[in-house]
Amino acid sequence: MLIKSLKNMAELCFLITILLCSVLPVLQGNSGSLYAQISWSGYMENYNAVTTTGRNELISGRNQLRLNLLASLPDGRAYVSSDIRNNYSFSPDSVNYTLREAWVELYLPDSDLRIGRQVIVWGQADGAFIADLISPVDFSEFLTRSFDDLRTGVDAISYTRYFGSNSLQLVANPVFQPYTLPPPGSRWDVRPPVPDSLNSRIEPAGQHTITLRDMQAAVRLSLRPTAGSDLNMAVMYWRPGLPAYRKTLQITEESGFRLPELLNLKERYRPTIITTVSSVFRLAGNLNSQTEIAWYHRRDADYLPENVSFERINELLATDTQNLPIEEIIRLAGEIDFITRSLEADSANGLLRAKPLISGMTGLRYARSGWLVSAQYLGELIIDYEELLLQDEYYHSATLLMQRSFRRDTMTLRAFTRYNFNGDDFWINPEWQYDISDGISLRIGGHFFGGKLPEAGYGHVHFRNFASNSFIYGGVRAYW
Repeated sequence: MLIKSLKNMAELCFLITILLCSVLPVLQGNSGSLYAQISWSGYMENYNAVTTTGRNELISGRNQLRLNLLASLPDGRAYVSSDIRNNYSFSPDSVNYTLREAWVELYLPDSDLRIGRQVIVWGQADGAFIADLISPVDFSEFLTRSFDDLRTGVDAISYTRYFGSNSLQLVANPVFQPYTLPPPGSRWDVRPPVPDSLNSRIEPAGQHTITLRDMQAAVRLSLRPTAGSDLNMAVMYWRPGLPAYRKTLQITEESGFRLPELLNLKERYRPTIITTVSSVFRLAGNLNSQTEIAWYHRRDADYLPENVSFERINELLATDTQNLPIEEIIRLAGEIDFITRSLEADSANGLLRAKPLISGMTGLRYARSGWLVSAQYLGELIIDYEELLLQDEYYHSATLLMQRSFRRDTMTLRAFTRYNFNGDDFWINPEWQYDISDGISLRIGGHFFGGKLPEAGYGHVHFRNFASNSFIYGGVRAYW
């Protein structure tokens, strides 16, 4: 009867987690050495975000419970971290359970073996993912979540062999886990470039029988030549977490003319070989240089056939033909028919071209006396570029992070900004955080988006599209 009364599996997982975290501390004090090695921690947070434009809408309101369980074993350790969220801005009774991490780690001679869902961080770029490609990212609520909550666990086997201060890490992932994107039609929806006047529909990649062809693997060599320098080199056979979209047209015929009715966008995750290099070198005192480079053997880019443009498609499909002479209507229909046939002719490859790509970051980081300043320059270069591609041949941006701690590190002021040169758009995130007591923290901040309006068919994410979503937020978090 109890199980039947549960609304969904999230509530069952919630009860199990609460039971574990309640019983294990009791066992800790009443049994042997094995249970004496068990500890648990976590936090409870209330978070609210309100838009700064329009009617000041509550775009995110939630209660979040984080539970972490750590058990020290005779020759290793086990760890479980889970989230229970009540997103009352969507539904007062909503309950969502997420298993962030669940792994067992074994200590072997000069090596570690970790099996299960785990967060693997291989990058150091601010507000971007260049070499950090292993763990998936949850963008379902975009930036209404803290940066630490965006990265989620990947189901993998990770083996690390140590050679003094150096190490070699092998990672195998049997099941690909894509990034979690906002649902289509939501205010954070990030769609590929499509004509505004053409109806479109996103089709998920779908499920299939998992085989050895789905296996992903990565190897990373980490060198520590001096106390102030790190050099990391990795090679992986992996799928980028963000999808490309294969495009197919649904056609209708009128008076012998072929006219577009719906553009279907099917997610595709193409596996490829990726090589990354990252480094940190101490230049002087507390000043470090940072570098990351990732080379993709091939990555999909969108394109339109020759003599077809977004501007012309939007203009033709938006034309009011009610008062036009029949000759002009026939001419417009003929031009739409030509565009339709051009798109159909390239539909076999989904209007995608696979190209080599280089992504990189270089920057400086300074930390001293409560100050942290990080300035980074990021760029992407498409090799063997064609003018038909919608993405720019070279896309670049810059980020600046400034942080200052006060009152014995109980209060922190932080400001982060990113500016994209190609689109002339920006994102600014100021935040104030104060530790009211040892176990209670308060944070207040905002995310502001803007820039000039993008051109039709702009091939990159543009922050100006989220200008109406700019918001301020506040959260109270209790730790234990």
